Amino acid sequence: MKRLQYILLVFALVPLVFGADDDLKAPSDVPAHVFKVQNPKGITYTGPFATPTLVDTIDLSPINSQGYCWGLAYDWERDALWVTQWNNAYPKMYAIRKHSPCTKVDSVTLGTGVPTYRLGIGYAGNNIMYMAGFNNTIYRIDLTNGTGSVYRTVTGTLEGLDFNVVDDVVYATDWTSNVLGYAKPSQTGTWTTTARPQYPCGVSGAYSGTTPPTLLFQAEEANPAHFYQFRLTNGVPATTPESVWQCDPGQTQGYEADCAFDGQYVYILDQSGPDKIWVYDVGIVLNDTIRWTFETGWQGWTHSSSYTFPNAWGVARSNLHTGWMPPNAQDSCLWFDDDAAGSGAPPLRDTALSPVIVPHSTTNWLKWGVTYNYLTSPEKLEVGLKYFDGSAWHVVPLRTYTADVAGAWDSADVSAYKTYPRLQVYAYYDDGGGWQWYGAIDNVTINGELYVAQHDVGTTAINQPPTNLLPNTTYQPAATYKNFGNNNETFDVYFVIDSSGTIVYNQTQNITVNAG
Repeated sequence: MKRLQYILLVFALVPLVFGADDDLKAPSDVPAHVFKVQNPKGITYTGPFATPTLVDTIDLSPINSQGYCWGLAYDWERDALWVTQWNNAYPKMYAIRKHSPCTKVDSVTLGTGVPTYRLGIGYAGNNIMYMAGFNNTIYRIDLTNGTGSVYRTVTGTLEGLDFNVVDDVVYATDWTSNVLGYAKPSQTGTWTTTARPQYPCGVSGAYSGTTPPTLLFQAEEANPAHFYQFRLTNGVPATTPESVWQCDPGQTQGYEADCAFDGQYVYILDQSGPDKIWVYDVGIVLNDTIRWTFETGWQGWTHSSSYTFPNAWGVARSNLHTGWMPPNAQDSCLWFDDDAAGSGAPPLRDTALSPVIVPHSTTNWLKWGVTYNYLTSPEKLEVGLKYFDGSAWHVVPLRTYTADVAGAWDSADVSAYKTYPRLQVYAYYDDGGGWQWYGAIDNVTINGELYVAQHDVGTTAINQPPTNLLPNTTYQPAATYKNFGNNNETFDVYFVIDSSGTIVYNQTQNITVNAG
């Protein structure tokens, strides 16, 4: 029987330290925030919607603690997010990392030729940014020196903005007339508008200087707040959305601003004061996405323990324990079950290891679902990454769980390791020498490709003789070999059988096995 544990919760306030960058200090004067439209009422969306997965929130207090951020755009050359502050009393634009905590990677001081009000932005590559000036004007901003110039004018006002450099299209929202507009060609094309629900704010779809976008996302400043997914055809958006997503309940409804899209995640700036960026996964799978669901077993994963499930990691049904299941689990998950192993079982200390992967330029995030019924210290569940530097493997813990998780998504930024030649995901459980409960992971997702060695052969089965032999029966020894590598191989195989220390069969044969 499990012991009842009394747990003392201690809360501490930890200050956020952003760095010693002088340019992060906002001026002391605080203008009236005319661009916060609190909880607008009117023609709000009431149709069907889906629920996105919230993977991160980025507190923008280090940029401006007063909460005056507005524009948001993805920069594929820096793999970063640019953020504007709407009033000219705040002359800085910042490029920050795409994950928490808020970390600056670049900044520019805006100078001559830029609008007084700096709202939606869209990156066009080569240090060129396009900006909505709240009036009817789109501006072109040179990020190398912060200067701007008028690019074109349109009908109405402009809030959200995006620029599709591949198809030469500019998009913008106008909440004074509740429309989404675009022009192709961007500078000379006719301004075409489509009616939207009340207060459309941000818009984004471009995420590359060479790959044409196929989706356009549009945020709204409403309560409840949604964002919309349109299909793009040669840069032209469909008039009706193909998907509608409702923002997380924790997001301050009715204070939304601009949005951004990096090809996988949607980023929405929430002017909650302190402002935050909410990062959403809407199920977009890139061409190089690897996802382990464990629906067909181990799917190439291995584990370090000599024991088997439940006293080690193992694939088992998702509903193994009522009330404890990773999110979006289908039939199976990767479990450990210290409780089922029993009080007399050996300590459960086991590492589950993914197949080796080769990282890509898109290997930025690791995402997984988890459930964990925690009992007492010193047990722990740890999820992390291993990277190979060319001579040795190194372990990087990413999350350590020491409390209950009924079922939740989790994610970690792994972009710092994508320059290494090999990576592995791992999940480690240690029961601390006690008799504890259970946990599982599922839907482990990362971008990259499965590693295949150039030269890798091995034995997959001993076909004959069987483990138990019938007397006075003749057997023809047989084995199966496989070439796991990328090259055809010719090699010697050895088949040796001994009986109580006496060799009764010994044969060598040279074989050729093609790759695959």
